[in-house]
Amino acid sequence: MDSTTLSTEREKIVVRDQEIVNPEESQNNQNSKLFKTSNQKDALSKLKEFEPDQTLTINNLTQFTPRFDEIDLGDIKEFDKKVFQCFIEESQQVLDLNDFVNYSGHMDKGQKEGDGGNYDKVNQQFYYGGWNRDQKFGYGICFYNVKQIKSKEKYISWSYDQVYKGYWNDNQRSGLGFLKNLNGDIILANFERDKIKDSCQVQIKYLSGDIYIGQIKNEKRQGYGLYLYVNGDEYHGNWGKNLKQGKGKIIFQKGGEFAGTFENDDLNKGYFKDHLRNVFTSLEYSDEENEKLNGYFLKGKLYNYGKAEYANKEVYKGMFKDGKRCGLGKMTYLQYNEKQGNQETSEYDGEWRLNMRHGKGIQKWSDGSIFEGVWNMDRKVIGKMQLTDRSVYQGPFNSEKFHGIGELFFPDQNVFKGLFENGNCHKFGMMTYKDKRVYIGEMLQVSFEIFNKQCRDYRMEGIGCLIQINGDTYEGEFVNDQATGVGQVFYQNGDYYIGQLEEYKKQGAGRFYEKMNRRSYFGRFYQDKKEGDGYYFYDNGQVYCGNFKNNLEEGVGEYIDKKDLRDLQDFQDQRVKDRINYIEKVLSTGQKSIEVDRDLFRKKIVIYNSKQ
Repeated sequence: MDSTTLSTEREKIVVRDQEIVNPEESQNNQNSKLFKTSNQKDALSKLKEFEPDQTLTINNLTQFTPRFDEIDLGDIKEFDKKVFQCFIEESQQVLDLNDFVNYSGHMDKGQKEGDGGNYDKVNQQFYYGGWNRDQKFGYGICFYNVKQIKSKEKYISWSYDQVYKGYWNDNQRSGLGFLKNLNGDIILANFERDKIKDSCQVQIKYLSGDIYIGQIKNEKRQGYGLYLYVNGDEYHGNWGKNLKQGKGKIIFQKGGEFAGTFENDDLNKGYFKDHLRNVFTSLEYSDEENEKLNGYFLKGKLYNYGKAEYANKEVYKGMFKDGKRCGLGKMTYLQYNEKQGNQETSEYDGEWRLNMRHGKGIQKWSDGSIFEGVWNMDRKVIGKMQLTDRSVYQGPFNSEKFHGIGELFFPDQNVFKGLFENGNCHKFGMMTYKDKRVYIGEMLQVSFEIFNKQCRDYRMEGIGCLIQINGDTYEGEFVNDQATGVGQVFYQNGDYYIGQLEEYKKQGAGRFYEKMNRRSYFGRFYQDKKEGDGYYFYDNGQVYCGNFKNNLEEGVGEYIDKKDLRDLQDFQDQRVKDRINYIEKVLSTGQKSIEVDRDLFRKKIVIYNSKQ
């Protein structure tokens, strides 16, 4: 074959049935015999349909509109199958170049020129698209790591791990294009020298369904970008090496958001608004010596110093751990007062644990009540409680009520100590009065209202011991705050009385011993004086038996040397003795229950009087 004939042959390409086709004619005629089968035509048509808008620019995020609604992953897979099917059908009929390179398409002067498909067995690539002087050029699609899966008789399928569809220059990806990578992610980006151009704006649809729109570097998210999660969450902000880094914001589909500074894909400083519209903010700690206490977020949880503004308008400022109030902090509560019809505030300042008051702290309410003491998981344990009537309770609590041995300090400066149960003390207690008197015994709790405020007080009722400021002590029965009934009186001067009383005065039968005069009286009393029948025992052994009036012998009577003691039984009634024994038992048991000693108080009063 001469050179002229060879040159002419180079301008032709044998494709099927030994037909010769002019490449220029083929380029101008989409119905050319080059793409003879319907599958070939469908493949070319599909390729053109997927060709992106060449006028599209990716200068910034606002101008860069996503195209994934237009290019569905399912459609791409369907197109891939048709391209491969077209190639398989013609594989036995195309020009075979030493079984090493298969090419089907236009050529010019022995070089691939125009549209054509090429299977590179060495690099395991199949390319279909534009060519220029044997180089991929213009718009085309390329499959990577292409492998034939065959049985003994024939090829049954093909596989590949990556595909690129877009613009080429000098055999390299160059310009706008789609890349489906090894991970199954689809990337729309500008390519340069066969790689995604650094710092360019891209769109990525990940295999998980997530979408990224923004800048990249070294094929990793870098710079500013928008990340749309498949669950509906969104991140707007800066990136570094595929991680959220710098300023940004996460908006949650269920409501709420993170905003601030991110480090290593996690919010570090800023605020978090949850789906309930509660807002958590990290704060700087003012004390330079405790700089390590500056607030920060870790895995979405606030740590150290911060602020929480809750949806119900309550506010907390203090220490956090794992997103919960923990450590020292101050909380402002809001409560609706149904009786007053308004919103009231209360404030707690102290220690916290797991969002609950725990440890030492002070709680103040708008009605004036204050608690200062120890808390355990949001419940008062022990401390001092100022009530609305200005009285103060100091002692242990149980289920928010006084419970255990505690003290009540009243506005009138009286102090009550007793064993409380569920907020009340109806049994035994001790009252220290403003005038220094001390009562130890059974009491009656009374409630009353002053200026629309509920108040409480305690009255002497039952069996008790009253120590007067002068040291005199009465042990016996009380009625309505008065010494009335059977009892005994120990006077500071050494005198002693046992018998009946009424409103702290000797009344009825009784026995009175006069230490200074060394004599004793058995008989009747009226209005604290000897009155009626009685016996006077003198220190010289004489006994006066007769009538008394106004503390003196008067009326019928006689002095005798001896008297049969059996005649005096009326004044030593066994009932009185039994009652006195019972009184002593009640007082001994009661004072142990509240951990006091009436004898010790007697001594204290004696010492107090000696110093006056």
